[in-house]
Amino acid sequence: MRILHTADWHLGKLFHGLHLTGDQARFFETEFLPLVRDLRPDLVVVAGDIFDRPVPPAEAVGLLGEILTGLHELGVTVALIPGNHDSRERLAFARELLARLRIHVAVEEEFLLTPLRWGQVSLYLAPHLTPLHLKEILERQGWLPETFSGEGARLWELLLRNLPPLKGPRLFVGHLLVEGGRKGESELELWVGGEEGLPGRIFRDFQLVLLGHLHQAQRPEENIYYAGSPFPLSFSEAEITKGVWLFELVPETGRASSEFIPLTPPWELKIIRGIFHEILREPPSSAYVKVILEDETPVPQAFERLRKLFPRLLVLETPNLWAPSGERLLPSTLRQWDTRELFEIFLREVGGRPPTDEERALLTEALRRLPEPLR
Repeated sequence: MRILHTADWHLGKLFHGLHLTGDQARFFETEFLPLVRDLRPDLVVVAGDIFDRPVPPAEAVGLLGEILTGLHELGVTVALIPGNHDSRERLAFARELLARLRIHVAVEEEFLLTPLRWGQVSLYLAPHLTPLHLKEILERQGWLPETFSGEGARLWELLLRNLPPLKGPRLFVGHLLVEGGRKGESELELWVGGEEGLPGRIFRDFQLVLLGHLHQAQRPEENIYYAGSPFPLSFSEAEITKGVWLFELVPETGRASSEFIPLTPPWELKIIRGIFHEILREPPSSAYVKVILEDETPVPQAFERLRKLFPRLLVLETPNLWAPSGERLLPSTLRQWDTRELFEIFLREVGGRPPTDEERALLTEALRRLPEPLR
């Protein structure tokens, strides 16, 4: 059985105000789907964070439809779970129809309690589950002792211990953090209040554990794999090799070989650091660029002047500026955003648009009703 493991597509990503959906579409058309055609896997696993936000733009939804259509035409089975960025309700649309096309969308715990079967192989699919969701599942199944106390790892351990122990190789697909996994700047907390890394030992009864959430491909335990995102999603990932995992599983023995297959990202990210006059000597670049300007005094129109050299300049940081008083101006003190400005930045980032006059009025009224210290 041949399995291709990918995750964290973040379709519809808005990157420093730039919509990446068009670049993502070209990537899946020219890189990902041709790779699937060449490798001919039996199963493609997509381990969560299909979209970049719970209410994705229409273009991103359309792109997912095109990808799934392409995978179906290639004759592969698809197993897909929502991550912490996804809306389970939206991904659930038409899932009964998709299942008839061998595209299985696990939005609840049904494929945990009754795993998908390929001959002797069992596939347990776990959507992103918060501690509250875990407790609800355990209570519904009668698996939560009255005297039980604990969160996170203890809940997962209790759930996994009670899953049906079917014979043959067992595969687990989830979107979570395992101890030893390396996080980057672009991963968000799984839930409010932080996340708890799960000990790898609780997955010891699975031959393969295929995970999403961490954007760097890695293997924190012998049987646990993160596919990472197939393309960089922050400048911190500029030098990270992106790709997918390919597994050859022998159902009779449960043994699996693994191979990481690199992919060519649809865009290049570049970080350039230095003094302004030195950076001007850099060769022009069509990459998306972040410049860290190390000058200690302001450079007039620095962004506009650098944009002529780097047309896709997205970020300009000036960490070494000094105030007239002789104090260093840290990035957090260069600009004090008021609540209305933060609201507009948030809406542009999440919705890709500025607030309407009505929304601004509603915010003003809400702020007026707050006590002065909270405004």
